[in-house]
Amino acid sequence: MSDLEVSAEKYIIGCMVKDYAYTRSLAGNIGLESKHFESKTSRTLWEIAETLYGKGIDIDAASVIEGIEQTGQHLDAKAASTLVLSAMTIATSTQSLPLHMNTVMEKATIRSAKSTFKAAESSLDNGEDLDMTLASVKHRLARIGHNIKESVTIGERLKGMANRYKTVRTQGCSGIKSRWAHIQRYTAGYPFGKITVLGARPKMGKSTLALNEAVYTAMAEKVPTVCFSLEMDQDELLEKAGSDIAEVDNMRLKLGTMSSEEIDDFMHKGPETVSKAPLYVEDKPGQTVEQICAKIREYANERGVRFVIIDYLQIISSSPGKKFQSRTYEIQNMTNEIRIAAKETGVAVLLLSQISRPLKSYENAGALDPMPKMSDLKDSGAIEQDAYIIMFIGHCTISVESAPSWMHPGIDPVTIRVDANRGGRTGEVHMRFNKPFNKFLSDTEFLNYKLSCQESA
Repeated sequence: MSDLEVSAEKYIIGCMVKDYAYTRSLAGNIGLESKHFESKTSRTLWEIAETLYGKGIDIDAASVIEGIEQTGQHLDAKAASTLVLSAMTIATSTQSLPLHMNTVMEKATIRSAKSTFKAAESSLDNGEDLDMTLASVKHRLARIGHNIKESVTIGERLKGMANRYKTVRTQGCSGIKSRWAHIQRYTAGYPFGKITVLGARPKMGKSTLALNEAVYTAMAEKVPTVCFSLEMDQDELLEKAGSDIAEVDNMRLKLGTMSSEEIDDFMHKGPETVSKAPLYVEDKPGQTVEQICAKIREYANERGVRFVIIDYLQIISSSPGKKFQSRTYEIQNMTNEIRIAAKETGVAVLLLSQISRPLKSYENAGALDPMPKMSDLKDSGAIEQDAYIIMFIGHCTISVESAPSWMHPGIDPVTIRVDANRGGRTGEVHMRFNKPFNKFLSDTEFLNYKLSCQESA
């Protein structure tokens, strides 16, 4: 430890004993915590002072030293007393306190960075994958950088709030605008810096709904968007997005029943048009949460991405070297890391999640699957805690006028339920899932579709 670090830490401890209220307030604004101290004694004294202050005990030299025995800390009381008295001699005033706090934090950041590089070197020596190690390093360094807080005055914060409200007034919502006004009324847009979870059972269209939102955001709103597709590759996503905007039956492509002219027309109106939009796809299989979070930061900083879709949570790969008590704890770690990355970068995240299969009694009775609820989220962990909005796709919960299956094959009524919303309302939106065209339709869109079918007939 250098003399500068020692004197900086001693100065802070001296100020802490002389004027704890001011020192603690300034530390909160700057972001200084006990973990930033290199000296174990300084770190422990800071924690003891916090504990005593929380109990309503005045902080002075005697109370801090006596607190060592009361809190069960294994420190040499005599050595701690010497440190406190020496620190009080150094801290003649609090004028230089911000400078010394920043010095301690800067040194702590350097130590953390060195530790990260050392761990990466060890991983490579043990034969770990290079790409995975680099992603882990980027992820950890970004976390270290985020912990360096900048002091923001209340005036600056209020000004930022006013500007944000004016932007909302211009754009019509506070987040990423939804493709459908009915969903928008509940969500007020997918919120920036937060996670929206979209859950559904297999084959209910959660990937399609998310892709529809991505296509709309990138093409209509011109907002850079990235899709982390852990299940489908980029070609399949382009095909599905192309079917959506070109309104071409996806099965005709798969069965080879389209003419060369029709294929060329589809490519021009569909995939080629989509490829010109600021829509990026990360389709590498087996991505870990560290790799995904590192990529989110990279896309946000270098390409201005504001909307992120992750398809889907339960197939994110386990982080090498990390062990968890259960899959639930592992999922909890994943959602927490994604939440932090969203908050740091300010992107809106639409996180898809699998739903546990229904009870056997429903299957035996031949009934439709019940509408999912939050307790059905597979390996739920802390999904409900980390998400700002939780939505589900399920079978339609109301009676709807249904045309004969031969008239509109593959178009099913569905219900999208906003089940939890920290910033707004909850409720249901009733739509149609047009599987052949890989798109969801509002009631108005479905009516227009039926009219176009009647005219073409």
